[in-house]
Amino acid sequence: MKRKALITGIAGQVLCGEASQSRRDLKWKSEVTFRRLVEMTVDHDRELLSSAISLPSTA
Repeated sequence: MKRKALITGIAGQVLCGEASQSRRDLKWKSEVTFRRLVEMTVDHDRELLSSAISLPSTA
């Protein structure tokens, strides 16, 4: 499945994963739910933004 929203950069890399084959063949199970992964990503991005905003201006 290729969707324009998932293609980025000059090389047009597809940023989409499918874990069903790993679950089936390797008996793999994720330790983090998708919802928790999104929460972690957003929290991290907010931390980066808040630290960037609090930096003193060099101008």
